[in-house]
Amino acid sequence: MKHRLVFPLALMANMAPLCLCLLYREGAMLVYPALAMMHILLFLLNLTAAKTKLQVILLSLIHIAATIGTHQLFGWLYLHHVCDDAPGRAILMLGTWAGAVWTTVLLVASVLIYHRKHAAQRAC
Repeated sequence: MKHRLVFPLALMANMAPLCLCLLYREGAMLVYPALAMMHILLFLLNLTAAKTKLQVILLSLIHIAATIGTHQLFGWLYLHHVCDDAPGRAILMLGTWAGAVWTTVLLVASVLIYHRKHAAQRAC
């Protein structure tokens, strides 16, 4: 019973960055360090929770989508409540692209690690 709950809980955990938007206060300066730490923790969780390569890919794609959504929501909150200016929009785009690229790198790394781990297990 306990093992069947790991994957659904990992799915919900990958949507956790969106919950950080509740901590929004006049910018995202305190949230960006939390996002960096959360990406690493979610990467490790995805590797632990997934039992198949398809699950690794699904968890990582949800992680990517949640990251893009989080950056877009933070950007909208900033532009709507603080200042709608060109530098703000540029930082929004930079943050979104950086988050998407970083989580895509984590996707590739997790698939490679999963493949290596299971290839080593099959060899034994």
